[in-house]
Amino acid sequence: MHYNFCTLFDKNYATRGLALHASLLRQAGDFTLWILCMDDIVYDILTKLKLEQVELIRLSALEDDELRQVKTTRTAVEYCWTLTPSLPLYVLTQHPELDHVTYLDADTYFFSSPQPLYDEWKNQSILIVSHNYAPRFNYKVAESGIYNVEFLIFRNDAAGLACLRWWRERCNEWCYFRLEDGKLGDQMYLNDWPTRFQHVVVAQHLVGGVAPWNIERFSFHQANNQIMIDNLPVIFFHYHAFKLYSTNAYDPLVGYYYCPALIRRLIYQPYAQALQQSLQCIQTIQPDFNFGFTAITVFQRVRRQVVLQLMNLPPFNWTYRLWKS
Repeated sequence: MHYNFCTLFDKNYATRGLALHASLLRQAGDFTLWILCMDDIVYDILTKLKLEQVELIRLSALEDDELRQVKTTRTAVEYCWTLTPSLPLYVLTQHPELDHVTYLDADTYFFSSPQPLYDEWKNQSILIVSHNYAPRFNYKVAESGIYNVEFLIFRNDAAGLACLRWWRERCNEWCYFRLEDGKLGDQMYLNDWPTRFQHVVVAQHLVGGVAPWNIERFSFHQANNQIMIDNLPVIFFHYHAFKLYSTNAYDPLVGYYYCPALIRRLIYQPYAQALQQSLQCIQTIQPDFNFGFTAITVFQRVRRQVVLQLMNLPPFNWTYRLWKS
């Protein structure tokens, strides 16, 4: 199968976007990845890198008058969310010969083939992924929604296009980083898709959509160089809340997510190394590139430990080495 993926990112997520692309090269085989470049820095770097199986989209090519108008009312993050439905709709409009397109968050990373998710989708028009929260995070349904935008498949048919057009209209109307009237960003609009639209399937494959909010549900191990849950290989992981502080220090889970040593070794250490490799790749084009790092204060470190203690979770070091120096 030929996969059609799309994602978007700016200079601050460039290393993550390159890591995603590298993981797709290893795991997806035959694919095209459309990348919406949110700034000229990303577009210029990716143009010079000439990545395999990638098509670049300038932001100005996708924007219309309506988007340019709402852009003035949104933060950079909110505008990225606003564009989420516009990107797959643009790809399908520009390439009507495509059977489908899959939207990916730029901070996802694939550990095995995505084919099991497409096997679930094959007789439907739209596939969405549940947050599948660990029990102690079930309250977040009211704050972040039932489903996550991280991985969405849209068939190029009446149902898929109707969904994308409706979602685009809603995000253009309202897409902010606050909880208001049952809305939050682009994501909580997904809550009623299984009843609002025809031919929607919710992925049942437990190893698709593994993320910080559900790792506590699973028992992980490694077999045959694959990360496994029970007897199934993890398809992709969503690195929400991952923070890179320097070229050799990171915090896997900012806030109140718990990250045991096994998860750090199997899931987070490879990703941190992938980001470092992405940075090195970018710096062959732009040696002074230094975007994507997060500053942290002593107060933030102390607050992190206090939160963990209040939640009866074991404290741990605030950063981990990417490799031996």
